[in-house]
Amino acid sequence: MARVKEVFYKALAVLYRYCDEVAVIDYPDKIERRSVDVVARTRDGRVMLLKITDDASELPRSELLELKGLAATLGFPAGIVAERMGGRELAPYVAYERGGIPVISIESLEEYLRGGGGLYAYQARDTLRARIDGDAMRRARESLGLSLGDVASFIGVSRKMVYEYERGVADPTLDKAEKLARLLGEEVIEPIDPFKEPPEEPAGQPPYDERGEERLARILEERGARVFHAKKTAVDLTAVKRESRIVIAYHHKREPLSRLLDRVDNLLRFSRVAGSRPVAVVESRSAERELMGMGDIRVVRRDRRVRPDEVLGEEAPNNG
Repeated sequence: MARVKEVFYKALAVLYRYCDEVAVIDYPDKIERRSVDVVARTRDGRVMLLKITDDASELPRSELLELKGLAATLGFPAGIVAERMGGRELAPYVAYERGGIPVISIESLEEYLRGGGGLYAYQARDTLRARIDGDAMRRARESLGLSLGDVASFIGVSRKMVYEYERGVADPTLDKAEKLARLLGEEVIEPIDPFKEPPEEPAGQPPYDERGEERLARILEERGARVFHAKKTAVDLTAVKRESRIVIAYHHKREPLSRLLDRVDNLLRFSRVAGSRPVAVVESRSAERELMGMGDIRVVRRDRRVRPDEVLGEEAPNNG
């Protein structure tokens, strides 16, 4: 645990140095039980959901599923920042992968955020490979008067493989890519952006905690919203409709009010950086009163019939 916290604070220092906004999500309070540790907005306006750990291979599949599902539904890239994978130290400037989520070292995170040119290799099974800018490679080869065979002989592959590199249908191993760069120039290596796109939406999601929560999700889906349910962060439900992103804290039965207030505090931090609209669905008038003073949040009572337009913001809020 001490090791994880050390990595966490090192990564956080990098994020604060290079990002416009950073929100630390400390719910649940145990870092090993959270799916999202940080929501960050980069200087070019992109939002990232991040999990920070020591060894990425030790993250349970439930956390990976939730991180991936939240990011995919909200339309944000997700990433894991770690120092090791399977006990091995992560190489700098290399994008690894775990469960469809990019994994990078703190050094790689800093290089990426400061705009130093990006990453130059990725892990494909047990091999490190680089991506080639096929057009740049062809132009460089032709300007030097080299044939496909000349390049093939220099780097130790077939002529057909060089042709595949230029067509963009094959990526060389890292050692071959380094030889290409020496022969044709570094511009033939295409930087890798691990946070260019949101992850693919997972096939499943964590089970609902109670029927009321599931019923609300189904109602929102019937109104055309894409919904994802989470268990390991402050967000219980995300609902995305058109350009509107809603993050929901659902007050579960017998949940202490203090726990709900902690979740909503984190929900507000999450929504501020993510540019989403926070909603709390509460079970009592007393909970509603407590939440009213916490910030710009829509509060909906679930002891009444919850209307989807209240949650989706398609009518003026009614907070009492």
